[in-house]
Amino acid sequence: MQAGWEMVEAFGCEARPRLGAAKHFEKDKLPVFTRMDTQQKLKMAWSIVAALAGIGLLAGCGGSDLTPVLGCEDGAGIRVDCQFQSPEDLALAPDGRIIVSQFSGMTGEHPGNLALYEPETRSLEIAFPPSRADAGLAAEQGEQTANPSVNSLHGSGGDLPSEQDANGGEEAAASLVNADRGGVAPEWGEADCPPPDPAAFSPHGIDLERRNDGRWQLAVVNHGGRESVELLELLTDGALAWRGCVLAPQDGYFNDLVLLRDGGFWVTHMFPKGSGLWSFVKSGFGMNTGWVYAWSPVAGFSKLPGSDAPFPNGIEKSPDERYAYVNSYSSQGLRKIEAATGKIVAARELTRLDNSTWAENGRLLVASHPGDFTEGMRCQNLAQGACGMPFAIFSLDPEDLSGDVLIAHQGGPMGGVTVALERRGALFLGTFAGDRIGIVDFPQGS
Repeated sequence: MQAGWEMVEAFGCEARPRLGAAKHFEKDKLPVFTRMDTQQKLKMAWSIVAALAGIGLLAGCGGSDLTPVLGCEDGAGIRVDCQFQSPEDLALAPDGRIIVSQFSGMTGEHPGNLALYEPETRSLEIAFPPSRADAGLAAEQGEQTANPSVNSLHGSGGDLPSEQDANGGEEAAASLVNADRGGVAPEWGEADCPPPDPAAFSPHGIDLERRNDGRWQLAVVNHGGRESVELLELLTDGALAWRGCVLAPQDGYFNDLVLLRDGGFWVTHMFPKGSGLWSFVKSGFGMNTGWVYAWSPVAGFSKLPGSDAPFPNGIEKSPDERYAYVNSYSSQGLRKIEAATGKIVAARELTRLDNSTWAENGRLLVASHPGDFTEGMRCQNLAQGACGMPFAIFSLDPEDLSGDVLIAHQGGPMGGVTVALERRGALFLGTFAGDRIGIVDFPQGS
């Protein structure tokens, strides 16, 4: 077990006494990964996977001064509202409310939902799926805990829906269409894509766009019950109605997406869904694991040229839809890609990038996790409170990606920020792990 312990300490976790004494890893003997050829990197990656699995690190490192952050007190210039379930992504509705993707992990083992948040009154309303009673199910939406897993990069715990649950879900899914005003819109998504099971719905990245026909379309990455992009309409009264969907290609594993005005979208494919931690480790060595899929109502899925990357994560588009801004979580940072040709017209090396949004002044706001990999893993089994892992928000010029840190923080009252959304002079901060949204005044002149 000593070799395994050495690998764990190199990753920044303390030894667990139940496995015996650990031999400290000497920093001057760490491998120089940049000098390794591909075969050496692959061999080392498999060693890491074996070591992590052998000592149980995949369940998360136990204990950290960064997590959990308990209590709900403001601090460090951050005001907090602690009534959420891992608000991983945010989108601003035309009426000023914030659409919140209440995340529950990337495995789809636990359900989440979409909520509408009114910051002035701090009112939070579940908008989709409809309550389980309305969908013909016995359980109410509120049966889930505030943080059923708060399970970081891979999720943990819980049982997958049984075959009986899945069969019952078909009837509940059909009721979504009956409950929604207007029913299915044939021009939204694939014609043969059925509604999701509301009991399994598990959202991740979201985006809101006004279509060429004037209707407001919300796209949602869904991991629950299936890998898909769900397409909803934001109605004039603020309600969300399911209109259609697109099922992922085989082994597709989505993270974030951006809508196009013709009803299509670009969505980041992190790595093959069945490959799990192995692909994540590969991405850490700078090896490409995924790309961006382009989907159009006419042509379906295709690969966006030039988008191969290690663990593609967040994505944005230029207002004219000519360029894609693609974030890599593991390496390569941010790239501005001409969608038609795949030409990389600008690039910026930044650490562990998550989601991007547009500020009102036209700059790109990009969330980053500057700490080491294990800090995210320590938040994996967070049962309550918030994760305090370090984060930074960059404000970048969309032309050449120049710019600097707008906000940087770690510890309480919140960390692990995945998105920064500007609204009426304030930045609203979402996170992949925790029960809160953060609110900070938008720095003047930024």
